[in-house]
Amino acid sequence: MLKISVHLLLNPAKYSPTGEPRFEIVLKESTTVGRLFKNLSIPLKPDKVILVNGRQARPDRVLKHEDLVVVFPPMAGG
Repeated sequence: MLKISVHLLLNPAKYSPTGEPRFEIVLKESTTVGRLFKNLSIPLKPDKVILVNGRQARPDRVLKHEDLVVVFPPMAGG
């Protein structure tokens, strides 16, 4: 089993199991970012920035014990 830290910077009340933006979750070995999103009912659209341990990650990235996953909403520049 893996213990993952998650920081949601998008609607934590809707997607976080605790209602808080930061939480920990226990997952099965070999869980991907995409599977984490499915477990949390977060739509997997390309409009989000996903970081794992400070590096941009794709949905097929396999998570490891004690990874930190941060999810940002879409951003616009100006």
